[in-house]
Amino acid sequence: SACGFGNTFKKLVPEAAVPEGFVRKDPNTGERMLPDKLHDSSGWIMANVGIKANPKDVGIGCSNVWVHPCHPENDWNLFEGVKDYFKRPLEVKTIPMMITFPSIKDRACKAGEKDRLTCQILAL
Repeated sequence: SACGFGNTFKKLVPEAAVPEGFVRKDPNTGERMLPDKLHDSSGWIMANVGIKANPKDVGIGCSNVWVHPCHPENDWNLFEGVKDYFKRPLEVKTIPMMITFPSIKDRACKAGEKDRLTCQILAL
């Protein structure tokens, strides 16, 4: 979440939903605490791409495309697909990513800018 690891798993997420090892309990108070050692976590790579084209002419509408690592080999299991990606990032069938066109969503876009659009690609 955008509020950080500690706030998310110590305060926001119900205790029963916190994955094992994400927090520990204070032996005196029972309060959730951060583990003694945090491991590296994933990050996103983002590319912003400017495109000289009218969205209608190239068939781009006001939507996002989510590419999930789900396929028959992992029984369409998103979480297993992500785990597999982290284990073998160069060997998976599908890289988790999102593709969006934020300039199309800007309803206040100037009329003179109708033949330009921005594409954002976010990949794990």
